[in-house]
Amino acid sequence: MLLINHYKYILIFLLLTLFGISNVFANPRIHSLENRLKTSSDKEKFNILLELSSEYEEVFIDYSVSYAEQAFELASKIKNKDLETQAIGRIGSSYISANQFGKALEYYQKYKIIVERENDKQKMSTAYVNIGYIYKQWADFNTAIEFYLKALKIAEETNDKYANINAYTNIGLIYADWGKLDKALENLQKALVISNELNEKIEIIKTYMALGMYYTKAKSVTMSQINYFKAIQLAEELGKKNLIAKCYVSLGNLQINNPNKFAKTPKEKYEKALDFYQSAYKQYKDIFNNIEMGKTLIKIGNTHSLQEDNENALKNLNEGLEIIKQQNLRNEIKEAYSILSRIFVNTKNYEKAYYYQKQYADLKDTIFSDENNKKISEMQVRLETEKQEKNIEILKQDQVNSKYILYLLILVSIVILVIAISLYSRSKLRIEKNKELQNTNNQLELINSKLKDSEQELLSLNSELADINYKLTESEVDLKKLNATKDKFFSIIAHDLKNPIHALMFSTEVLLGIKIELDEKVKKQIHGLHSTSKQLYSLLNNLLIWARSQSKDIEYNPMIQDLHEIIVENIELNKALAEKKNIELSSNTISLTTAYFDLNAIKTVIRNLITNAIKFTPEGGKIMVSTYDYGDELQVIIEDTGVGIKPEDIEKLFQIDVYHSTKGTAQEAGTGLGLTLCREFVELNKGKIWVESTIGVGSKFIFSLPK
Repeated sequence: MLLINHYKYILIFLLLTLFGISNVFANPRIHSLENRLKTSSDKEKFNILLELSSEYEEVFIDYSVSYAEQAFELASKIKNKDLETQAIGRIGSSYISANQFGKALEYYQKYKIIVERENDKQKMSTAYVNIGYIYKQWADFNTAIEFYLKALKIAEETNDKYANINAYTNIGLIYADWGKLDKALENLQKALVISNELNEKIEIIKTYMALGMYYTKAKSVTMSQINYFKAIQLAEELGKKNLIAKCYVSLGNLQINNPNKFAKTPKEKYEKALDFYQSAYKQYKDIFNNIEMGKTLIKIGNTHSLQEDNENALKNLNEGLEIIKQQNLRNEIKEAYSILSRIFVNTKNYEKAYYYQKQYADLKDTIFSDENNKKISEMQVRLETEKQEKNIEILKQDQVNSKYILYLLILVSIVILVIAISLYSRSKLRIEKNKELQNTNNQLELINSKLKDSEQELLSLNSELADINYKLTESEVDLKKLNATKDKFFSIIAHDLKNPIHALMFSTEVLLGIKIELDEKVKKQIHGLHSTSKQLYSLLNNLLIWARSQSKDIEYNPMIQDLHEIIVENIELNKALAEKKNIELSSNTISLTTAYFDLNAIKTVIRNLITNAIKFTPEGGKIMVSTYDYGDELQVIIEDTGVGIKPEDIEKLFQIDVYHSTKGTAQEAGTGLGLTLCREFVELNKGKIWVESTIGVGSKFIFSLPK
């Protein structure tokens, strides 16, 4: 039974009064339902509570959860099991909308057990789809697709076309995330065919939106735009402003990531993106969706900043920030702080730039800590859920075994009856049969004695195993304590060292940027302090990345993507460093540089290898980044005209247990961890890394990635 905390409702109503009551009551549908709630009877009141929970999903998520819980309390009060089941499913849906997937799985697991027991196929399909969606959000695609396939099987058995559409769409999107684009398109097209056969326009719209997402992942901008505009056209016919707005936001994101190549100015380059975001904002404003209005204003402000229109950028960012702060949307607040910091750096207002950068860094640390706690909580729910699933399977198997035992007992009874009849008909042979039976009994007693001896041995073994298990449990507790201590240590490093060092870097950069005549000795000391803080920050960053990789805390999300942009981005980032040593840094990448890898890991590899090449290349040297396609793999080569590496030192480069760090041609200090990280991240992505070097001529660092 769910218990309703009445103080929670009082708090929610107070918050509603303080933050956006006008927007909620401006929605006539919600206002009408809440008025009817005051005078309705139990059954009608239950349906209104569910409708209000559904309506508030797009407006105020705490209200959505609250109304769903009130519906469950009412169903329990009137002792209606069917209504209780509906309310449990609604609570699960509300938690999905709130992105609280651990709680959502807890409720949908209860829902699944009930509907499976009742063999309600339609509700079973709903349960499987929603549980599949939760596992998809956790990037557990294997489990997610398992549940979607269960839903698809039921849909085909019951000829439920709507469930078919839902299953095919979700399966298609998972294959797209996996990078299996052919299978993704096949499933999405099946969903579209069924939607058109039913002439169900809402499902057609959703399928076009899914195809838009698919073509975005397939890097086909034109096809993505075509599908989003098809969805918008149908949504306008139905007046579905929320779906129209979502399409415009997706189109804006697509335009930001693929700006006009032939634009003459930044304003022209991002003009289409701005138009799309403003169209989305208008739709959200029409339906009083305050949360999405705030999110869209942040996107509009960012687009203005990319157009170098800082006045409009600040206006929209501040307006959006005010809204999302009320809703405590921390990721969007963090994004806004980052954009504001960038704007003030560009306008040379370093005081405000520093303020927003610090706000961004502090919020980022808080979110990181909270997300870790959330992941631990969700993992506990997942483990408990999987344990329940296994227990249910065991119970089912026990039931099957009980049936077999019953059949066996019946069969044995029949055999005994036949034997008894046979013995009765052969009474003359009774004495001889009795003797045979006596012999048999003696043998059985002997066997029974042996079984007792075996049973005693098993009991002794069980006792020994219990002792071993107890010792293993103690060892596990000790290991968990050690691991927790290690995690706390690295957390202290991250929080107490990284932020001050970053602040020192930023402060010295600001001092160097101030146009004030300084004594050459002071200026030299500031330069030295800035250089030292950057080296220390690089060491700490590599150490933390390595530590996270060792504790398996690095997120690994491989997908098929293009290396060209990553190479260009890292060359641009290191151009200034290369120019200080008069080094020519360039690339020679092939036209198609796609491979299957994790973005953040390979970014770290390329960044470290380019920085390493600059370090060991003398002034006036050259560094070339090239790619080569070998069919089933892609090779990346960072070649320099540096000092080269001794053959006996090459074997030491990638070993964590052998510290090997050499000063660069300009006496640059090394961390000793960079190349070790490169090896671990390349091997994590199923690739290989090696070195070819000649003393006095230069070095080639080569790594491969699967395609």
